This record gives sequence, structure tokens and C-alpha cells, in this order.
Amino acid sequence: MPVILEAGSPASLLLVRFSGTLAPDGVAEDLARISEESAGYSALLADWREAEIALSTIEFMSLTDDWFRMPAARLKAAHVFHAERHKDQAMLFQTKGFLVGGQFRVFTGYGEARSWLDAWTGPRA
Repeated sequence: MPVILEAGSPASLLLVRFSGTLAPDGVAEDLARISEESAGYSALLADWREAEIALSTIEFMSLTDDWFRMPAARLKAAHVFHAERHKDQAMLFQTKGFLVGGQFRVFTGYGEARSWLDAWTGPRA
């Protein structure tokens, strides 16, 4: 699965764009690359909308477990999922993030996600 990583604007934002097929055989390498590249950033915007998620529920839960163990999971983050195709995955990701206390939100629109990141002032007390 192609993963594009690029510095956003502001420069403290890491943009991660997933496209193609997300299959079990390449996930570990992609997550390792994201983790490595996230050093020095304070925020992350992950856009999953163009990805075809070809993972079972158990495989996707394993991916979320791995995601929230990465140093990148400590960044404030917005994740954008396709509203119809990724409904279940977005819910699983949101639930896992809530349980581990991640500083993130899940969105269906890129603009909403950017607005939230731009306005984010910290975790709620």
C-alpha cells in the first residue's frame, strides 16, 4: 500500500496519505516508516479515504494496537476515514484511541480535520 508522508503547513504537521490496498503483509513496514518519520513533528493528519482496507476486523484491531504503541500516537492527530467504506474501521480506531487516551479525533472530511488541528489547544480536563 502506498503511504505518502510530507511536511504540512505549518511545518510542525506531518501529513500521512494512505492509498491503494491496505493488506496484512505490508502494514508493519508502513507503520515503522510513519513512526520513524514522525520525529520532530507535533501534529499528524492521517488521510485514509483513498485506501482500500483489505483487513479482517481482527487484523485491523491489531493495526490499531500497533498504531497506538508508536511514538507518533503521542502527537495530536486527526484521522480522516471515508464515511461509507470505512465506517467500521473508523469506529474501531476511535474506540481504541479513546481507551488508550490518545490525543486525536476521527473525521470524514479533510477540512473538518484541518480546522480541528488548527484550533486544538490541548486535552480536555
